Amino acid sequence: MHLNSKLLALALLPLPAVAADLPPVDFLKAYLAERHTPAEAYDAGFNDAYWKERLLRPSHLPSHAYTEPAAFDAAQVDPAFAAAAARLDRPGRPLYWQQAWEILQWDLGFTKAHPEHVGLPHAFPGYGSEHSALSAIKAGVESDIFNQSLAIFGSAHSTFAAKYAVAAQILRERITATPVDQQEVRNVEPDVLERFMATPAGGSLDAYDAQYLRDVLESEVNRHTVARSSFRGLREIGTPFRIARVAAAYRDNQSYVAPPCKDTFRYREGVASLDPTQGPVCFVDASDRAVYAWYNEEFRRQAGLVRERQPEKSPLANVLALLVPFGVVLDVLAAAEFVETLAAEDLAASGEIEEEEALALEERSSGLLCRRF
Repeated sequence: MHLNSKLLALALLPLPAVAADLPPVDFLKAYLAERHTPAEAYDAGFNDAYWKERLLRPSHLPSHAYTEPAAFDAAQVDPAFAAAAARLDRPGRPLYWQQAWEILQWDLGFTKAHPEHVGLPHAFPGYGSEHSALSAIKAGVESDIFNQSLAIFGSAHSTFAAKYAVAAQILRERITATPVDQQEVRNVEPDVLERFMATPAGGSLDAYDAQYLRDVLESEVNRHTVARSSFRGLREIGTPFRIARVAAAYRDNQSYVAPPCKDTFRYREGVASLDPTQGPVCFVDASDRAVYAWYNEEFRRQAGLVRERQPEKSPLANVLALLVPFGVVLDVLAAAEFVETLAAEDLAASGEIEEEEALALEERSSGLLCRRF
C-alpha cells in the first residue's frame, strides 16, 4: 500500500482525544461511501467483528467489558480510509487520520466516560456523584432534565426515566433550533416540555405528553444523528447510547455494597463484573457499547415488573406501558451494526451509492429494522 507521505506526517501529529476537539464531520458515512462499489455486497464491507478488531486494543478481557480503544495505527489506513478523510478535508479545517480514527471509535460506541474522554476534570454540579455526572454529561442531558425525569418516575423505573430524560432533552434542543413561527408546522411543542418540567415528584405525565415524548424519542432513534454538539459542546453519541448512559448515571447515584470503580475511574477487579449484563458495572470505565448491553438487561427487568402490575391501570403504569414495547429497539441489534445501517441509509437516500447497492441495502436494513417492535 502506498500512502501519501505528507498526509501520513499530518496523521501522526499528536492530537487531544476528547470529543469536543473532534471536527463535526460524518466520517463513517464517508468511509462507507468510499468502500462501496456496485460489485460489492453491503454485507461484505463491515460487520461488528470488523470494527472490534480494528478499533479495540487486543486484550484478555471480553470485548464488551473494559477493553480500551485502540491507539491510532497508520498501518490500518486503507485507501478508502484515506480517500474519506480527503473528502472531508476543508481549508482551515483539516481532518487528520488520527481524528478520523477517534471519530469512528466515538460514534460506534468504543469510548468510555473517563474525565479525559468527556473533557471534564471534575464533576459538573447538579448530577449527584462525580461518576454520575460523567455519564450524564456524555449523554448530553442537562441536570435539570436529568433530575426531573427521575423525580417523576422514581428509581424503581429509572430505565424509563432515562428514555423520557433523553426525549425531553431532544425536545429542548428542537425548541432552541426552531424559530417560533415555524414550531407549529414542524410539530415542535414547547408546552409539552413546560408541563414535563412542572410535573411534581411522583406525579403522572399527561397521556398526550407521554406519547408525544415517546414519538420524539422514536424519531431520533430512527435517524443517523452524528456530528452534532451537546449542550456542553461534546460530540453527541448515538441516541441508544445516550439513553443507556443516563440510566447508568441514575444507577451510580444509588448505593453499592462494594463500589465497582476505583478512585482512578477504573474498574475494580473482583467487584466489577466482566459481563455488563450481570453487573455491577463500573460505568465510567465501560464503553458505551457495554453500558448499552447493561441497559438492555435492566430495562427488561423493570419492564417485566411493569407488565406484572398492569392490572392496576394506574396513571403511572399507563405512561410506562407506552415504552415497554419500545424497549425492544435497543435489544435486537448490535450497536455498531445499527449505527452503520442508519449511515448507509443516508447514503442510499442521497444517491451516493449505486441503485443496485441501495436496493441490496434496503433489503438488509428491512430485515434488521422490522424486528425492532
